[in-house]
Amino acid sequence: MVPQHSLFFSLKTRGVNILFLLLRLRFLEINFTIKINIQHVSMFISYAYHQAAGIKYVGMRNEQAVSLSTVWVFLLPGPVCLVVSGPGLIHALGGHLMPVIVIGSSSDRNQETTGAFQEFPQFLLHIEMCKLPLHVS
Repeated sequence: MVPQHSLFFSLKTRGVNILFLLLRLRFLEINFTIKINIQHVSMFISYAYHQAAGIKYVGMRNEQAVSLSTVWVFLLPGPVCLVVSGPGLIHALGGHLMPVIVIGSSSDRNQETTGAFQEFPQFLLHIEMCKLPLHVS
C-alpha cells in the first residue's frame, strides 16, 4: 500500500525518502531507532519521513536497546533496525540471534582511513557475521 500522505510527496526526493517508502511497502509498521541528535541528522531526519510514510517511530537512547526491542516486538515478521556507524552497528549484533535487517550509516568512502567520526571497518566485520552485507553509496 503506497502512503497517500501529502507530506510524504512534498518532501524533497532523496535517498532517505525512497528508503522509507520502500520499507513501508515491505509492511514495516514500527521502526525502533536511536533518538535524533545533531551528529546523526543526515541519516535520521527521520521523524518527518517516518510520519510521512506512515511508519511508527520509537526513539531510544542506546542501540543495544533498539536491537533487543526490535527482536522482542517483532519476534516473527522480520524487524528492521536503523543504526549509526561504529558503536551503533556493533550493538545491533547483540540481538538474540534472530533475523534482523540492519541498515547502518558510515562515513563517505572518500573519508575512509582518514579518521572520520566513528569510523570503523564495519563492513569487513559483518562479511563473516551477516547473511548478505551490502555497501550502498
